[in-house]
Amino acid sequence: MLNEDNNLQKNLNDNLQNLHPPSSLHTEIKQRIISEKSTTKSWQKLKINIVRVSTVCIILILLFGSGFVSPRLGNVLQKIPVVGYIYKDYQSDIGLQKAEEVGLTEDFQKTVTSEGVEVTFTKIYYDGVNLSIGYKIKNNTSQEWPDPPEMGVGASHFLILKGQHEFKINGSEMMGGMNDTFEEVGSNEYEGVLQFHPNKFPKEDNFTLDCFFTEIQGVKGEWKFKVPVTKEKVKETVHSFEPNYKVDGLDGEIIVSKVDFTPTAIGLETKMIREITEENKNDYFLFSIVEVGADNGVIADAEKLKNGKIQITTKSSFPPIKEVPEFITIKAYNPSDSSESVQFKVPLKE
Repeated sequence: MLNEDNNLQKNLNDNLQNLHPPSSLHTEIKQRIISEKSTTKSWQKLKINIVRVSTVCIILILLFGSGFVSPRLGNVLQKIPVVGYIYKDYQSDIGLQKAEEVGLTEDFQKTVTSEGVEVTFTKIYYDGVNLSIGYKIKNNTSQEWPDPPEMGVGASHFLILKGQHEFKINGSEMMGGMNDTFEEVGSNEYEGVLQFHPNKFPKEDNFTLDCFFTEIQGVKGEWKFKVPVTKEKVKETVHSFEPNYKVDGLDGEIIVSKVDFTPTAIGLETKMIREITEENKNDYFLFSIVEVGADNGVIADAEKLKNGKIQITTKSSFPPIKEVPEFITIKAYNPSDSSESVQFKVPLKE
């Protein structure tokens, strides 16, 4: 069965490499997922937040520690394409099996009750690429909560993120994406996972995440959490490389600045430096790792350089692999024009 699943995944990855959706689809996706904030019209300061680009949202798997993942939540995870594949066979994956055996999650039991809504944070997982927090919610009000609407194709129902909220890392507002997957586990009781995709994590192995909710499912109140985040438990399982590998392509210079291998993901950080013209100012580029397939999600920043060019820093996440290879093959491409692509090998050295 495992071999069949592996073959299926390989065929899927091969097909993804040759998949070229119509340009109209990319235009629609771009309009929905790219938020540009510019203080001037001359690109003096530009921030691009690409929250989710791939066909599936990035999933930060909080599977480690058998006390956390309930059968119901397991069913939720299995319904999501990438997670379903990993979750079903994670015992056969060296990285995930080791994480399960040694327990790489941090216990964090804190409950805050406001206006009859009880919120409990239960578990934390962080490996430098993925940050997830397990939570439980109990609605003790007289108000019945309807199922939240779907947020789009492949997206989960939002529960805790549907209301007003604020997140800070070490006191500074967190920029980037978030996701919220949950399951109803009893009468007015819910269990879920918060997933964070900031533009940048702190360089330190330890930091503080402040979570502040002022509205949950229409109930206005105050739920404050100060969450200590640490990478201590996963340090032995994380392998980081900074190849700073450069290649010319796509009318600019591509730099592969960082590659991280963790129990839950491969993290890829790249930079694209190019001139901005009227013809190409709306172009954006994605990256895939040929050995594992398309990305699970992308977050990007862009800023104008002093030489008149623009630098776009992209963080992409991919499914984990069992062993760290000697090199990875990267394909950079313009999703709206399949003829614009470049493929190259990046050596990895400790």
